[in-house]
Order: sequence, then structure tokens, then C-alpha cells
Amino acid sequence: MTLRGIVQMLAALAPLVKSGVEAAEQVFGPMKGAEKLAEATRRVEAAIPKVAELAGHVEAARAAVKPMIEATVAAANASGAFKKNARPPKSRRRKK
Repeated sequence: MTLRGIVQMLAALAPLVKSGVEAAEQVFGPMKGAEKLAEATRRVEAAIPKVAELAGHVEAARAAVKPMIEATVAAANASGAFKKNARPPKSRRRKK
């Protein structure tokens, strides 16, 4: 695959990943990261064959899905777009 093909594939995957991550977040809410990753991956992979720009590159697109989902979730978490667990992690709790 050429660099141009890779860029086109990533551009075609980006909206699928974004919608898959948002849908998984709505279904599962805060926490349950493994379940959300599985749901987002399932949704994106189901849509890959339907995207004309990905024709002939289905396996490469599938290989790119998980890292793109993880990067999208990390960006959403960093921006505060997704709600975090209301209780801080054990290491950050105040000692009594």
C-alpha cells in the first residue's frame, strides 16, 4: 500500500472510529473499557466492507482499527469529553 493509500484509508476510517467510540460510550457509560473497545471495534469492522475507499484494503483497515480507537478514546478522555469514574483511583484517595 502506498503512502497515499494509507492516508486515504485512515481518512475513511476516522469517522467510523469516532462514531463507534461514541456509540460504545453511550451503551456502556463510564468504565468497562474492555467492553467498550470490543463494541467499538465490532461496529467499525462491520462498516469497513461498505466503505468504497477501503475496497481492497480490508485487512489493512482492520489492523488499523484498534490503535485508532485507543487514540480516539485517549483524546476524548484528555479533553474531558467522556465522563470518568466518579470515585478517584485508589492511589489518589485521601487517607483518613
